[in-house]
Amino acid sequence: QALGRERQALIAIENALSINPNLIKASLFKGDVKAEQEQWEDAEEAYTQVLAQQESAEAFARRAKIREELDKTEEALEDYQQARTMDPTDTPAWLGSARLYKETAQYTQAMEDINRVLGQQPTHEQALRLKTELQLTLRQWDRALETVDELASAHPEATGIAYLRGLSYLEKGALDKASS
Repeated sequence: QALGRERQALIAIENALSINPNLIKASLFKGDVKAEQEQWEDAEEAYTQVLAQQESAEAFARRAKIREELDKTEEALEDYQQARTMDPTDTPAWLGSARLYKETAQYTQAMEDINRVLGQQPTHEQALRLKTELQLTLRQWDRALETVDELASAHPEATGIAYLRGLSYLEKGALDKASS
């Protein structure tokens, strides 16, 4: 029944857009619905239409997420950069670019973006998790353990802390054992 209402809403939005293609909120909504339906190309097109009418940090960030799904890494990074430029407090845009930088082995940029978020919100759970993962990738086990401790202290209810801590000890122990 919810899917039926969603489809009806999408049809109404498409009808409205056929009458007046400059309805920004309608295009954003269309992109959101297409994203929920995992129709990535259609979602990207909807957000691109929004940006052609009026650039906004919100639309750039939404399109960046879609472009991640489409494996358009460079384009996604450009969109995140635009979102961050337009709204320097857009935490999801900073974390999105940090995640992509990490995935593309641009570790310095990834850490800079993570630290930017943590500079504004020192206990941000996702930023602390991403920082731990990056530190593990960089084989900075002691630092990763410190970050996991920060995460556990700030978010004792968070899941996966024991896993991150265990992974840090396991990796550190394997290195210590191999070097002795």
